[in-house]
Amino acid sequence: MQTALPTSINKKLFIAAQKYTWENEFSIRVMDYDPPDNENVTTVLLTTLDISIDIPSVNLTQCEIDGLEKMKSRIVTDSQMRIKEIEEKIQSLRCIEH
Repeated sequence: MQTALPTSINKKLFIAAQKYTWENEFSIRVMDYDPPDNENVTTVLLTTLDISIDIPSVNLTQCEIDGLEKMKSRIVTDSQMRIKEIEEKIQSLRCIEH
């Protein structure tokens, strides 16, 4: 069953300068949540930005199938390589025995 995706999403971004206790300088970070300020990090909120992002039309079911096919192919390749290693080890042991 195909999940219906929205055509766009609205998001509020928080742009902040942050410095963790183990850092010497502030870094600029973009987060999708109000940034924390606690004993491990000093946070200076610089600005917020409301954005709208267009979501492309995608067949999620087909993307999932494609991902599973790639996973299956990797498993087959890995298994074949492992089988070859085992067969070589068996042959090596047989040579030592004779």
